[in-house]
Amino acid sequence: MRRVLRALVCASIAVLVMAASGLTPARAIVGGTLEDPADFPYFVLVRTVGPSCGGSVIDAWWVLTAAHCVAGYSNSSIQVVRPQLSGSVSWESWNATDVVPHPLWDGDVGHGHDLALIHLAAGNAQGAAPLPGLTAIQVGSPWDPNAYAPGAEATIMGYGATSATGSASGGLLAADTPILSDAYMRTLRSAWIDRLLIGAGATNQSTCYGDSGGPLVVGRTTAQPVLIGVVSFGLFECQGAAAFDELTGPQLAWVASVVPAIMSHWGVCTTPYGAGYSVAGYTAQYTPGVQRDGPYYWWVGCWTPTTTVPDLTSDTPSEATEALQAVGLRLGTVRFGADPGCEYVGLVKGQNPSAGSSVLPGSAVSITVGRC
Repeated sequence: MRRVLRALVCASIAVLVMAASGLTPARAIVGGTLEDPADFPYFVLVRTVGPSCGGSVIDAWWVLTAAHCVAGYSNSSIQVVRPQLSGSVSWESWNATDVVPHPLWDGDVGHGHDLALIHLAAGNAQGAAPLPGLTAIQVGSPWDPNAYAPGAEATIMGYGATSATGSASGGLLAADTPILSDAYMRTLRSAWIDRLLIGAGATNQSTCYGDSGGPLVVGRTTAQPVLIGVVSFGLFECQGAAAFDELTGPQLAWVASVVPAIMSHWGVCTTPYGAGYSVAGYTAQYTPGVQRDGPYYWWVGCWTPTTTVPDLTSDTPSEATEALQAVGLRLGTVRFGADPGCEYVGLVKGQNPSAGSSVLPGSAVSITVGRC
């Protein structure tokens, strides 16, 4: 799968591990192979005065990482860095102008909402345009539940040690590892939160100390890999299962509400009319809505272009046909109904759908014509 991902997106995956003393940050990919960062053009490092983390470019001005990577640091101390294969080549960097943590981040990675968005300055130290050479990755796939399915192969990547006691690798490591079911993750951690977390990892392919903030990526098609999670914590010392904040449901709604541009990559969705209808726009909100996440309400959806049914009352059948065609609709069944006052003889006295209804383009409107 990594060959699919390399040419299109670049990710840096970071995780915390659960040590004997509690949940602690991670450093590098276990069981990974050394890769050229240029093969993952969405991958970045997030640097502060503390340990570095991973991050993912999701738009020309925005990087997604873990909240615990940037919590407590001033914007001026946070930089996004584009790594290079060689340490002798200048590594471009961009300063953060704003950091937006998830509003429900409470400092405990086990509670979920371990997400933060970094907004970048207009250029780097060399005055270049925002993020040259980097490509935004698709964030989430709300109409494709199989993107999050247990057993699917995902890719993780990052810098640092290759074991809990090992030294830094000196380069970008990447590994393929399976997505794990929520049921399995609950056997490892009873406080597992299905709607906010997704598990991945295996004994020989996992994250380690220092990899926090980077992405969990699946290759749904050769054209568009998908970022489905952000590394948050692990359940073992650089072995086995790790926990990622899942980019679906409420957490995806929050990201899209801050960076609406990510919705343009979601493709055809299931609308109230069924699957496959052309989509005129998407909606994501993390305010008053339908489904609750703590004190917030969220919703992710899409809408299709619709047409308002005209009022055909008192039209002749031929006039009704012309009026419908003018707005992209068509005449359906023509029925005749008694008109005791003979007011609508030969004219439309009723219609279905009613005037003012919103229907899909091309829909049929049936009419009832009066007769004495």
